[in-house]
Amino acid sequence: MSGQTCQVLYAKYNSTRRPDFRVTTEICEGEGGLFVRKRAGESAARAHLERIRENGERRRDYYDGIQVISCEWADGSLRFPYIAGQNLAEQIDAEHLDRERFVAQVNERLERVLHVQQRFVTPFRPSPEFEAMFGRNELGEDVPALNPVNIDSQLSNFIENESGLYCIDCEWVCHFPVPLDYVRYRALRYLYRNQVQHQIKDIGLEEMLGWFGFQTQQIPIFQNMERCFLQHVHGEG
Repeated sequence: MSGQTCQVLYAKYNSTRRPDFRVTTEICEGEGGLFVRKRAGESAARAHLERIRENGERRRDYYDGIQVISCEWADGSLRFPYIAGQNLAEQIDAEHLDRERFVAQVNERLERVLHVQQRFVTPFRPSPEFEAMFGRNELGEDVPALNPVNIDSQLSNFIENESGLYCIDCEWVCHFPVPLDYVRYRALRYLYRNQVQHQIKDIGLEEMLGWFGFQTQQIPIFQNMERCFLQHVHGEG
């Protein structure tokens, strides 16, 4: 695409992040059709772009039945193919489902996006890298964990079409054990924030998490982990 012009159809900016994580994501149209471009919003974010590229390359054999999209450097940015289809969150119409069917549909999709190769499943062990990103562990050892782990396994980051299921985002991959239930918590948290709270009246996040087996004493632990991670990405405050 070098030297060719393209039209930007959509752009998402991450200006509230720390400078080294500020990445702009754009959907573009060029002579070859649609593609997705990620570029550094600040010069310090160039290293983060390279990590995103490496995450995708190294995760080609990570999932069972899910294709991880590849990317390439082009004019100082990362270029990805545009995947047409419906993301897994869009497949769930919470407004018109009873509780039992809603939970079943979400769980079925969570099982798909968390169905990684068995060699990446491991008992949890706290590490300095884990504590630097997520704070002190209060879950204890030996709970199920993944290593490495795509902690941003939101249902909206997986697109399905007639060719199969695709993971379109490997930005946040940790190369140390992270509890599997925290990854589930994040996926449910953002499903609630982006979709469910607008479709189901008078339901709070903690109540919805209870539908999926989360115990009352677990939720503050995962909330604190998420606060620590957001502080890692965005900085203090």
